[in-house]
Amino acid sequence: MKNINLLKIREKINIIDMKIIKYIYERRKLSKKIIKIKKKNNLFLRDQKREIEVIKNISKKSKKYKLNNNFIKQIFKKIIKDSIILQQKYLNKNICKYDKKDKFSFLGPLGSYSYLAICKYINLYNKKKNMKLKSCKNFLEVIKNTEEDKSSYSIIPIENSNSGFIHESINLLKNSTLKVISEIEIKIKHCLLTAKNTDYLLIKKIYSHYQPIKQCKSFLSNFPHWKIKKSKSTSEAMKKVLKKQSNHCAVIGNKEGSIIYNLKILNKNLLYNKNNITRFLILSKKNNDKYIKGNFKTILIFSILKKTNSFVKLLILINNLKLEINALKKYVYKKKVSYILCYLEILEHEKTKNMQYMLYILKKKSIFLKKIGCYITNKNKN
Repeated sequence: MKNINLLKIREKINIIDMKIIKYIYERRKLSKKIIKIKKKNNLFLRDQKREIEVIKNISKKSKKYKLNNNFIKQIFKKIIKDSIILQQKYLNKNICKYDKKDKFSFLGPLGSYSYLAICKYINLYNKKKNMKLKSCKNFLEVIKNTEEDKSSYSIIPIENSNSGFIHESINLLKNSTLKVISEIEIKIKHCLLTAKNTDYLLIKKIYSHYQPIKQCKSFLSNFPHWKIKKSKSTSEAMKKVLKKQSNHCAVIGNKEGSIIYNLKILNKNLLYNKNNITRFLILSKKNNDKYIKGNFKTILIFSILKKTNSFVKLLILINNLKLEINALKKYVYKKKVSYILCYLEILEHEKTKNMQYMLYILKKKSIFLKKIGCYITNKNKN
């Protein structure tokens, strides 16, 4: 009898659970309708007053039903976040429209982190389209392909959460005619791969691209007798190890590469910091800076004199204008060079009044100034 009552109660819970799922689905459908209205009327993606109001009303209801207020708040904050992400994706899909004839250039061949990033990006915005991919030997070739119309888009890494900004990419962006139109992040899990089952003591050489070597510096310090052999890409390094078929060689690669190149995983994650993320920029000849009220990012590269306090003044100006810096990297050159090269990301559209004023001042104070991107981003302002 007790079991029958228990089953009946559980059945009622199952019905309520299904209703919750259905209502979340219905709410998401309404969110899609809302973003269409926002886009049409040039309204901001986020309405923070509305979000505060929703949470406030929810808190009142939770107290009425004697529920844990913090627990209910957390649930609805996640629901609101889901709604924002959903609306953001809609905006991105309407901006990031590609044709089947479009080709993406990346540092390859198959299995490289650039390859994984472009696959994630294409799947995110073009699930029904099979896009063409063009493998390249180095970052310069990746850029040149799109500049010379051999491909429509290029992808290059700009920053890693462990090793920082990639200077080579910043220099290429500085001299390129391409514009940044979007970005994508992927989690990096460096694995130690071998062609044959082997032991750490037998390994003599490690092959990899210089970035994974830099990121796995802590792990590699445990094996000072290993000789490091740098390759043009992660996938090229995996190919070399596969070809050698030696117990004395290993490669820093990824799980996907081990499947593509039939390599064995000796160690699944070489990084001390497990939350290792690389951010990639999508480049094109086209601009993607249509001014709609969403979360935008503007990227600038500029040079200012080293001897003056122009850099400090710029930071004060940005702070006074209440502009939010997403990323800032400066390169102070040797004594013979009299300027500082800066890479700056601000979470604002370039056409807002405050950004226009900052650009006006920066143009007057800088030796060199270039806007390399203004595009919608998933990054929210604080």
